[in-house]
Amino acid sequence: MNYTWAHCISEGDAASEIGGGYQNPTSRRAERGNCVVDIRHLFNASVVAITPGFQSMGWMGAILRNWQTSAIITKRSGFWFSAASGRDNSLTGINADRPDVIADSHVENQSLDRWFNTAAFRANATGTFGNSGRNNLEGPGAFTFDVALLRRFSMTERFKLETRAEAFNVLNHPVFNNPRNSIIDANFGRILSSNDPRIMQFAMKVIF
Repeated sequence: MNYTWAHCISEGDAASEIGGGYQNPTSRRAERGNCVVDIRHLFNASVVAITPGFQSMGWMGAILRNWQTSAIITKRSGFWFSAASGRDNSLTGINADRPDVIADSHVENQSLDRWFNTAAFRANATGTFGNSGRNNLEGPGAFTFDVALLRRFSMTERFKLETRAEAFNVLNHPVFNNPRNSIIDANFGRILSSNDPRIMQFAMKVIF
């Protein structure tokens, strides 16, 4: 098991090999904020269990031996993102404007339909840059539980057959994406998508 508490601060998020997306290219300091991959809290746990030999149990031991199960459990806080004006009000041609903040964006009871207070933002005035900070909104956290079960069968002294069943997000717990962030979007502040649901797969391979 491991737990990581971290805070990543930067003046731009990587776009290919260089930073990009500055609303004002002449003021990098104004872009100082949370990294888009800033995960404040991250917990991981993994376990592997193997059945013993059961040599004295005859046919029952032959069924029970050589099984292996493993699991990975992950819980993390959310990724950070910025509110966006959605229009080039600054007239720079970059189209990376952020709005002005006019109130507290936090809400008491976050929901998929209202992840933050959308009334806290308004469009930046024409010819100006918004005062909203970069990546100052936190998206939803996540919890995932992956599990695998495998067994190896000895075919000959040289060849072994491995069968393996795996389930990713076995509890089918939703892992939501960040909400819509543009103030001109009719769904501004709402979460409309998520990552993959439970995925199961089965595989066999010969080891020699």
